[in-house]
Amino acid sequence: MSLIYETETAALPAIDACAGLVSGFAGVCVSQPFDTVRVRTQVMQRPVMQTFYGTVEAGVAVGLYRGVVPALCATTLVSTTVFTSLEFSKRTLSTLRDATTPTRAPLIDTFLSGCFAGTIVSMLTTPLHRIKVQLQARDSPAGRVTGHTVRAAASCFRLVLQKEGLRGLYLGWRTQSLSETLGRGVYFGTYEMCKRTFWLEGGSGTGGGTGSDIWRSSSGARDSVRDNLAVLEVHVPQEIQEIPLYGRFLSGAASGVVGWTVIYPVDVVKNRIQAQLVSTNVKATWIEITKQLYRQSGILAFYRGWSVVAVRALPVSSVALPTYDLVHKELSKRAHFY
Repeated sequence: MSLIYETETAALPAIDACAGLVSGFAGVCVSQPFDTVRVRTQVMQRPVMQTFYGTVEAGVAVGLYRGVVPALCATTLVSTTVFTSLEFSKRTLSTLRDATTPTRAPLIDTFLSGCFAGTIVSMLTTPLHRIKVQLQARDSPAGRVTGHTVRAAASCFRLVLQKEGLRGLYLGWRTQSLSETLGRGVYFGTYEMCKRTFWLEGGSGTGGGTGSDIWRSSSGARDSVRDNLAVLEVHVPQEIQEIPLYGRFLSGAASGVVGWTVIYPVDVVKNRIQAQLVSTNVKATWIEITKQLYRQSGILAFYRGWSVVAVRALPVSSVALPTYDLVHKELSKRAHFY
C-alpha cells in the first residue's frame, strides 16, 4: 500500500459520507411520492391507480409526501453509512487482493461490499422504516395532512415506544436485514457491471493518457505507467473518469430496476409486518404474513405495486448513483486525490 494512501485514509470516509449524503437527499426528493404509493399498495393490496388517487385526496401533493421526515432523517444516517461502509469494504478487499495493481476490482467485490453495507445499515433503517410505513399506511384523519411533518413522525415514534417498547421499533428486522443485504449487493453490483459495459464500449479518456487507451495499449506501456497510476486507482475507480454521463444515468436506472425486482417479495412482507397496528397485542410473524398473502392472491400478491417501484427506480437511481459519483469525484479533486 502506498504512503500517500496511508496518510490520506482519514479524509476518504468524510468524502464518501458527504457524497452519500448529497446523493441520498437527491434520491428522497424524487422517490418519496412513488414510495408512498408503493407502501400503501402493498399494505392495502389495492390497484396502483386507486391507491394513488386515494392518497392524493388526502391533501393533493402533500399526501404523496407522507413520512418524508423519517425518510430525510434516514438519508442523513443511511446514505452516509451505506456509502462509507461500501467504500471501506471495497478498499479493504482491494488491499487484500493487492491494492498496488492498477486493475479494476472483480465485480464480486462490489457485490460483497454492497451486502456488507446493507447488513450494517439495517440496524439504522428498521426503526426509521417502522415509523415511515406507519405514517404512509394509516388513513386516520390525524395523519391525512400532517403525515409529512416532524410532529407526526415524533408522535408516531412516541406511540410505538409507549405501546411496544424498543422491540416495536425493530419489528420486521429480519426481513429488513435480508432486503438491505441482498438488495444493496445486487444494486451496487449491477451498477458497477453496467458502468463497465459503457467503459468498454463508449468510454473515452478524459485526460492525456490516463484513460482506456492506456489499458488497451501493449503490456510494456502498461508497465511503464504502473507505479504512477497505482495511487490513483486506489482512490478513484478509473471507470468513473471515463464513462459518459448518459452511461452513468442508464447504469443507475438499470441497477434500480434489477435490485428492486430481486428483493421486492421480501419488501412486501416487510412492509406488511411493519404496517401492523401499534398495540401491545402479539404481532403476526413473517411466516404467517407470507402464507396469508399467498392464500389471498397467490404469487402475484408478492409483486403488487411492483410497477410503481419500476417507474420510481428509473429516475431515482439514475439521479442518486451518478450524483454520488460526480460529487465524490469533485470532492476528491478538492482534496487533491486527482
